[in-house]
Formats: sequence, C-alpha cells, structure tokens
Amino acid sequence: MLEHVHAFIASQEDPRELVTLDEMLRLGRADCLYAGDDGVLARVRRSGMVFIAGRDIEAACSIARLPLLPGGATLAEAAKLPDGERPITMSHDARQPEAIGFPVTPETCYNICIFEGERPVGLSGGLSIRQLGLDDLDAVVAHYDMISPADVARHLEDGWVWGGFDAAGDLVGFIGEHDEGSMGMLEVFPEHRRRGYARELEGYAVNRMLEAGRVPFGQIVIGNEASFALQASIGMTRLSGVQCWTE
Repeated sequence: MLEHVHAFIASQEDPRELVTLDEMLRLGRADCLYAGDDGVLARVRRSGMVFIAGRDIEAACSIARLPLLPGGATLAEAAKLPDGERPITMSHDARQPEAIGFPVTPETCYNICIFEGERPVGLSGGLSIRQLGLDDLDAVVAHYDMISPADVARHLEDGWVWGGFDAAGDLVGFIGEHDEGSMGMLEVFPEHRRRGYARELEGYAVNRMLEAGRVPFGQIVIGNEASFALQASIGMTRLSGVQCWTE
C-alpha cells in the first residue's frame, strides 16, 4: 500500500505539500487506511488524527464515504459529529475537509515551511538546550494550551519536548514536535522574548531532525507573519498550498 502512497505523492504538482503524510508514515506513526490513484487516507496511531489527500475535491469526498475508520465509520459521518467528538482531520488542501463537512476557519489554515538547506542551522550557543521530562509538565502546560495536558505529558514521556535554559539556568522556552512529526510547541516565555531564543530553539530542532535523517517541517497559521519571518531567518522554505487542520 505504501507504494501507492509514494506514487500518489510523486504525482502531485508539488510533492513537498504532502510532507506531513509522507513523514507520519515513514516514521511509523500512522497507518495507511486507503491508497489509490485518487488519493490517500491515513490515521495517526497515538492521537487518532486523520489525514486525507484526494486527487481533487470530488475524490476526497468519495474517499470520505468509505467505511475506513474504527468501527467501520466513514470520515463523512465523523464530520457530522458534535464539537469535541470529531477526529482532528488534516489535509494538504483546505478545500477538501471543508467539502466533506468539517468546520474550516482562517485560524485552522496554514502553510507548510520545510527546511531544504544542505547545512545545519548556525546557532549562537546562547542557550543550553536539553530534553524536558515529566518534572517540567507544569511549566510547559502553563505556557502552551494548543493540546491537552494529557497530550503534553505524553509528549514529554516520548522525549519530544526540548527546553532552552539561559546562563542563569532558568528555563526560558521550549520546542517540541507533534504526533505527525512536524516541529511545533515553540514558546518563549514573555519575559525572555526578543533575545533570539525562538530562532535558537527552532534551529536546534531542525539540526536534531537532520541528524536523525528526518525532514524538518512545521505548520504556520496563515497571518502569523512574525512566525513566517522566523522561518525565513532559519532558511525554511514557505510552500504556497493552503493546508488545514480541523476538528
């Protein structure tokens, strides 16, 4: 089935737009539920997040009607569930989940930024960066609310969150990665901003992924120009496709 996935990705006008799908499967974090010439449907094991990529909107809607989710449910049926019960759904084309029936808003639309440089990001060395653990749960939850405290704890247990410490040994911010393999959870505490710490943390994350043979990428909400400027300073390439996550 993965051969069909790779063939579908390669058939796209810009295959980089499907880096999320490619990485989640390559890292073994997701199961491919469907793959054909018309598209792909995959599901992340830990979170249950669904990624749909249709050849076009009609193909995506057709795939969404197939009984591929747990219990024989369809993604189209899942879109009709009440708030809080729908699975998080991602796509390389925001029009596709919207056509299926998911509530797509400007706040859920983003561009992919991907690192394509041949050399690691140059770091200033202004931070000591090390892996955080469950002892740091309260500090992370206090500054990051895009995922639940339980998911933050899971990410800490998985070793997916890294903290930056200044010369005084104080935690000034952190960066992590999401279930699908993207960089995220980047936060610098308010009292420590405008010192280049965000670039240092993300540059570290990029270099760590490069060392592991991974593709560093992130999802930036459209309109967050400060974050796009940060990506450019690191050497990330901003892709033009409007992607989305929604639930």
